[in-house]
Amino acid sequence: MGRTSRLLGLGLAAALVVPMLVAAAPPKPAERTGTAAETCAVKSKPTGKVLQGYWENWDG
Repeated sequence: MGRTSRLLGLGLAAALVVPMLVAAAPPKPAERTGTAAETCAVKSKPTGKVLQGYWENWDG
């Protein structure tokens, strides 16, 4: 019983420590995949009839 208790305690300790170590690691900087010319442009507000409430709430 003593050996099983130690193994369970070690497993529990590892399960608690590993997530803390991962969270403490510094975040990696995001890589830019393309320039502004390669990305999609922002579309303007459509003309004509649109779904009620979509564009009105989009602007805030």
